[in-house]
Amino acid sequence: MDRHYWKECPVLTSCQLCGQVVEIMCLHEHMATECEKKDAYRRQNKANWANIANQCGLCHSVVAPLTEAGWKHHILRGKGCPKNARTDYLRSPR
Repeated sequence: MDRHYWKECPVLTSCQLCGQVVEIMCLHEHMATECEKKDAYRRQNKANWANIANQCGLCHSVVAPLTEAGWKHHILRGKGCPKNARTDYLRSPR
């Protein structure tokens, strides 16, 4: 189960700033409030916060509705989020 969470779970990702594994739907919030590099993230995104709050932290697509169901739809439907490395195998030719 640990391996699944650490390397395989498609609803989780590693923060590109600190490496911590977090839920994709919480990635922006993590980087703005919990991440050890949150100050730099806040400075870079201060003017855009209203615009990025409803976007996927990986592909920057708008997630609608902005609910858990909306996130699951974006992350798990079909081939998953196009920038999610944990679902690359779904998009590669067989």
